[in-house]
Amino acid sequence: MGTFKAILFHIHNELFLVDISKIQSIELPGTITPIGGFPEEILGVSQIRKELVPVIDLGTVVAHRPIVQDEESKLLLLSSAYGTLGCLVSCADDIIEMEASDVKTMSIRSTPADYFGGAVERDGKLVVKLLPEHLYQGIEGIETISSALHAQ
Repeated sequence: MGTFKAILFHIHNELFLVDISKIQSIELPGTITPIGGFPEEILGVSQIRKELVPVIDLGTVVAHRPIVQDEESKLLLLSSAYGTLGCLVSCADDIIEMEASDVKTMSIRSTPADYFGGAVERDGKLVVKLLPEHLYQGIEGIETISSALHAQ
């Protein structure tokens, strides 16, 4: 299986990781322009380096509580087949290298668990692996916004 590099980040007080190959960059949230008529997890769009990017609140998606933006909040720009997706997180920590075999399968199979690709223990804490490609499949309306933005 080998090793992979990942970014550690927080959603509220919980620790998550995502494979670094899925991340374009980590940005300050900046201005997020709301778009009405979409589910609460879709915050709106943000302009990052002259590109309009749909932004979701990962706090709402995985913990059913919105993230309150502060000086530690970050926007993870994730790559997918549908384009770039901005994910608001409480804070982003280190880049780590880990063995793929250390990530253990989770037996939970319900939303939002479909977004999770297992878990690993690190420094006595449970760290959940996020599967960014599943976010597009599970958030109603995100494909529509992404397609509209990339058609411009």
